[in-house]
Amino acid sequence: QAHDVLRLIRLSSRSQRKLRFFCEGSGSANETLYHLTTDHMTSTSFEHRAAKLLIDPYHLIGNHSGTWFIMRIDWYVLSIIQFSLRNYRVDDEGDGSTFRNMNFFTVGITALYQSDDDVKKNIEENSGNKNEHYFGVSDIADEVERAHGKNLSRALYLALRNSENSPATFTRD
Repeated sequence: QAHDVLRLIRLSSRSQRKLRFFCEGSGSANETLYHLTTDHMTSTSFEHRAAKLLIDPYHLIGNHSGTWFIMRIDWYVLSIIQFSLRNYRVDDEGDGSTFRNMNFFTVGITALYQSDDDVKKNIEENSGNKNEHYFGVSDIADEVERAHGKNLSRALYLALRNSENSPATFTRD
């Protein structure tokens, strides 16, 4: 499956969302939050049908690793979703918030039949988030962000209940 995913992401346009996570020292809260969000994406309560791909989350595909999903947006468009396992801190607002990336690699079925030269040209033209709304990815990403926001409080509660791995400190965000 990893080889097929690599082929699809080479043909696709990429859009990215940053999902908020807890800072280091938060015990099992980040792991719980990650699992709650990935479980939601494959649940029946998720409006869009997604399938989790059986790829080792530590296996590097292109420059990306994490949990991989595939989703059919409509009859002519597929999206490969990569949810990173790696935390990173962003200090844009001076608060040092912790995030993980969720990348949406979206490809039209017709792109699967293009020549290598056409693929290179389309990759250059379609980089960035400009096609996110056109392909319908923005609605899916918004739904994931809403569920993830609810899962933040749920993960913190579950981490506090788990006395073995309870968070060491809390800071106000």
